Amino acid sequence: MRMRQLGLGLILVLMAAGPVLGEADDLTPQPRAPVELPPSPRGVQNEGPDRPLTLAEAIRLGLRANLRLKAGAISPVMAANRYRAERAVFDPLLSADLGYDHSEQFANFFGQSVVTNRTTTGSAGISQYLATGGTVSFLYRADRLSSSQQFAVVNPGYTNQVVVEAAQPLLRGAGDVVMANIRLAHNDVVGSRVDQSTLREQTLLEIIVEYWDLSQAQLELNARSKSEETAAELLRDAEARL
Repeated sequence: MRMRQLGLGLILVLMAAGPVLGEADDLTPQPRAPVELPPSPRGVQNEGPDRPLTLAEAIRLGLRANLRLKAGAISPVMAANRYRAERAVFDPLLSADLGYDHSEQFANFFGQSVVTNRTTTGSAGISQYLATGGTVSFLYRADRLSSSQQFAVVNPGYTNQVVVEAAQPLLRGAGDVVMANIRLAHNDVVGSRVDQSTLREQTLLEIIVEYWDLSQAQLELNARSKSEETAAELLRDAEARL
């Protein structure tokens, strides 16, 4: 009688080892062992049958669906745009101009009462801002002058002009201060990329830790399932002997 009580007590202890969450396949303790997805909670339907989840798939899904990574990816883009905006100050500046003038004036030259003058002007130039704070510019200008005056020696007349200018401030705005904003923007780009890389590594570490925690939980679930099966067999044996 005492043996029966001990046997029944052992069965009750084994049955109370823990609740069984669902059926699970055996998992070997290998580093790359797949993890079975647990059954869906009540009211939630899976899109397909349960299948093993590998570490590579967990990493891929975790990185793709992580909102922190998506938000952090905006910072390097914004920093790169600020850097390009600061560098744009050194882009060459092109300029062009076209003008026309028409004038009439009274005159008394051998029966000619009105003299008409027409002037057409055009210019094109390029200006470059230097890292020293100075500027260098090149300008070409051409004019065409026509007149109805009878005694004009050259009609129409043409003029051409080439102007090269260079300016360098010696005090305010000179020297290395010109590159200060560009260096700050460049440092922001490097810093944002480092922050993004750090965030990605932290997220990757969290995914790996959670994956192996899930694997450990699955192994414990399998052990509890086997304990339940053993307890059920002991119960059947005990009932058979009664």
